[in-house]
Amino acid sequence: MKRERISYVVSRIIIAVMIIFMISIFIRMFTRVVLIDMFNIEGTIVDIVMFDRADLRISDKKLQSQNPNINIDWAAEYPFEEGKQPVEGSAVENIQNPILERYKETVFSLEGMIEAYTSDNVIFHSKFIEIGSLYRSIIDWNIYSPNEEKKYVVVSDDYIISLIEKCETSEMVNFVADFQNFLDSQDIPLVYVQTPAKICKDDSIDGVADFANESLDELISDLEANHINCIDLRQMLHEEKKSHHEVFFDTDHHWRAETGLWAAKRTAEYLNEKTDILADSDILSPENFTSEVYEDIFLGTKGKKISLSVVEPDDVTLLYPKKSVDMQIEVPEKGISKTGGFEIMYSLENLEVKDYYYDDIYNVFMCGSSMSPVVHITNNSVENDYKILVISDSFKTTYSPFLSLLYNKVDSIDLRTFTGSVETLIKKNGYDAVVVLYSEMSVLPMNANCFNFK
Repeated sequence: MKRERISYVVSRIIIAVMIIFMISIFIRMFTRVVLIDMFNIEGTIVDIVMFDRADLRISDKKLQSQNPNINIDWAAEYPFEEGKQPVEGSAVENIQNPILERYKETVFSLEGMIEAYTSDNVIFHSKFIEIGSLYRSIIDWNIYSPNEEKKYVVVSDDYIISLIEKCETSEMVNFVADFQNFLDSQDIPLVYVQTPAKICKDDSIDGVADFANESLDELISDLEANHINCIDLRQMLHEEKKSHHEVFFDTDHHWRAETGLWAAKRTAEYLNEKTDILADSDILSPENFTSEVYEDIFLGTKGKKISLSVVEPDDVTLLYPKKSVDMQIEVPEKGISKTGGFEIMYSLENLEVKDYYYDDIYNVFMCGSSMSPVVHITNNSVENDYKILVISDSFKTTYSPFLSLLYNKVDSIDLRTFTGSVETLIKKNGYDAVVVLYSEMSVLPMNANCFNFK
């Protein structure tokens, strides 16, 4: 009888807790959608409901005003030649079934909202993650799966890697080879720069298999077989006896600013050796820079999923050239246009940490342009008039600013968001060299568009 009574009480407590969480989900959704977004209400009620999420207390309209995104039709500015337009299979369907499409859009939007508020936006979400991660660390289970596509491993101390599946790279090689042929017709040299993976190919991790380096080996080998100039920074790390652990953030997939500086210097040295584009690469020597270190400030993408109960935040270092420079940076999609010294490359307001889990400190680099389609950097302090195009992913934000210290103009484009024609852009702007710099993540099938250089 006593056991039945205990079971009854426990079951009622569990049901009560579930009901409370369900009610909190609908209260949060109503507060966000109606009070905040529709009526722009702020104050005590909103603060109470969103007590653990400062980011959810700000309306989308206010966020947009604080971080404006300008919708630019890059395909209109850099149009595709006839026969090279990207195929958009959904366009006809959208025209033929507008009512159906609006219905689907509404359903998917509602579905996404419910999913968000029953997972990432649920109360105490970060605390639940911390408790779960702490339990995993106690039982010495260091593999984390935030979803079916991603698997993270805490290798040692706070150093986290992603497990990369074996990727087919032949199509990527064909894209780069075709791009090489186009650039040859324009008499423009191409350099493919491969960033290191977060782990060395000689490292072994008990119980798991990672195919990042195997895929990259295959990619570089095939590119070189097609007579494409390659800089394999993994090999250079080995030659210089650098540890992979020291060149990356522990809790994120990005490399540190110091590594971006090193990579830019190695690129300039390669251009000096292989092309007529000459610059003083010694300008990028570490001794020519001062540094500001912000300790324990950055919890990277992987760290957010694993939580502060297991890993510690990273330090962030900002580098400044000792020699003064006169520069300009433009991020058209964000409406940014700044002139001044090298400090204009940083958005220092992003260093203010309000919440480790929802702030992205990485946005301090290159004015938070990690996903921006186009970024222009001009250096008025150099004597040459070289124009370099960098095609890259988010690694560009700690690479292009340093490269721009050597050349008059450095443009960066991100093919994940750039919708125009790369070939038209190159013809229009008359670049002296093109650098393609990609991380290990770019070889994943989901990022295949990164290699479509039409």
